[in-house]
Amino acid sequence: MAARKILFHISVFMITSLCLAQQRPILTGGFDYFRDKSYDNNSYGNFNLGFQVYQWKFLAPEIGFNYYFGNLRDTERINPVEPEAKSLYKSDGRFGAPVFSIAPKLIFGNAEAALIFVPQYNVGTITTRGDFSIATNKSYALTEQSRYKEDISF
Repeated sequence: MAARKILFHISVFMITSLCLAQQRPILTGGFDYFRDKSYDNNSYGNFNLGFQVYQWKFLAPEIGFNYYFGNLRDTERINPVEPEAKSLYKSDGRFGAPVFSIAPKLIFGNAEAALIFVPQYNVGTITTRGDFSIATNKSYALTEQSRYKEDISF
């Protein structure tokens, strides 16, 4: 609750301070993706969007949104009786985390050379899901599914 109040007051400050801005707002964004095909087709990604509200002297606050996601596919276990045989069970997992960030970016210098500090505070929720399957005659049957959700801040 306190974090929401702090974010609200900072956002009101930034919106009302736009009249003092020396530079127009700057929008940034990006997408990162990694896929490892050599080991169980695991994949991880991140979508991000940022907004530098204004720049006033050396202060240039930023607001951002990141969405982290990933899959941990077919983590198979070796058959303890016969290593070359079909594995007895396997597990799959995935995660997702929408994260909002706020940063009072500090810029010391000019356009050609500047020293920039970006202390950032992040708030979000991480959600995970795991599936556990046991081998049947021809395929795997889902026997257990677990979900976990937790608020995060860093």
